[in-house]
Amino acid sequence: MISSGVQKIKKNWGVLILVLLSSTAYVQFLRAKTAIHYLVFSGPGPFFWRGENPYPMLFVSGNDEQRYLYSPAFSMFFFHPFSFLPEVWGRFAYLTLSLVIFVAGFLYWVKHVEKLHGFRMADHPWKNWIAIVLGSELVGAIFYCKIELLELGVFFALLVPLMQGRVALPFFLLGLMAEIKFQTVPVIGLALIAVLFLRDRFIPALLSATAGFLVGELAVMAVVTPTTWLVLTRSRFENMAYIVNNYWKGHYQHIFKTFLAAGVPLELSHVRLIAGTLSLIFATGLYLHLSYWRERLSLNETRSVGYLAAIAFGLSFMLLFSPMSQSNAYTLTLPLFMLLVVLNPEGKSKGTLGLIILSYFLISGVYSDLVPVSWRQFARHWGAKPWGFIPLFFAVIKDTYLKQPSAATQKAWPLACTGP
Repeated sequence: MISSGVQKIKKNWGVLILVLLSSTAYVQFLRAKTAIHYLVFSGPGPFFWRGENPYPMLFVSGNDEQRYLYSPAFSMFFFHPFSFLPEVWGRFAYLTLSLVIFVAGFLYWVKHVEKLHGFRMADHPWKNWIAIVLGSELVGAIFYCKIELLELGVFFALLVPLMQGRVALPFFLLGLMAEIKFQTVPVIGLALIAVLFLRDRFIPALLSATAGFLVGELAVMAVVTPTTWLVLTRSRFENMAYIVNNYWKGHYQHIFKTFLAAGVPLELSHVRLIAGTLSLIFATGLYLHLSYWRERLSLNETRSVGYLAAIAFGLSFMLLFSPMSQSNAYTLTLPLFMLLVVLNPEGKSKGTLGLIILSYFLISGVYSDLVPVSWRQFARHWGAKPWGFIPLFFAVIKDTYLKQPSAATQKAWPLACTGP
């Protein structure tokens, strides 16, 4: 029995570390005297319901970075009920719900992707290293009460109907999430490219995304006057502009920090121009990715790989180039790691695991206790965190165009190896 337990630990060491770190962060979050992000999320609700404008308010004293940036609907209809509870119980209820949605959405996707592609995620040899990379990010997301946990659960859950060619509900949810947080708009854009390419009813997808966005706005307009709604909308954009203009140069989580550290005279206008140009490269990359696999996989397998890539690329673009990115939001790299897993059902692609480990030292190296202090200081100064995407993107390219399929992969994905 002891031998069996040791074998299980050896087989799942990374997952066990992830569970341990996450559990510790969960307990520490509940024991903390207060939670900054929870106060920022739950505080505005009563003001919105009274028709007042809470966007100029600071819900954490002396911290003007912690302004409310999201939609009124998110605070009014999702977070406001938690504010009726004592803070510690509200925090407990919200964080627990977030983790349940995250885990349930991820496992729901895993169940269907395993059935479609014919492998078991629990047996994948990369799972422990991916768990380690996710661990340092997930700890921060839990401790700082980030909404990325909710987002990830929803993203993974909506991938399942997309894999089956059903677009209405997934795009409605994507539109609703964009209404809550404008930064997720690139995900919708890339997902619509996938719909066009796969001929999965583009117009219903576009209308559903629009309806999801409008539902949040109309729900607010049903409570407040049109004049108040206009004031709230303007104030929301003003808050976002304030954060971007005052904090983007000091943050180490978007890729422009490296250029600023090197003395390159970047301004916000340059950032917008570069990001806009690179968005075309991301769109082109997704198109090439879809084109390659459409000729080698069944339609549903192509949907699985294609829509996962759309979400992974969209979230990557957001984290890399948005001046409003935050370091704990890097939990949103999980779909990109899962794309590598789906492209490598056996986990035997040469060099890919090394690239995953390299990405860990770049992405998590800015604050992880598992790396030397000297590297953390260097990584923060030079903005190394977003460069962790480079080995992951290279791995996607390598495992799409350059890998030589093994015999087991040929059996699982015959079209992927022989062509149509």
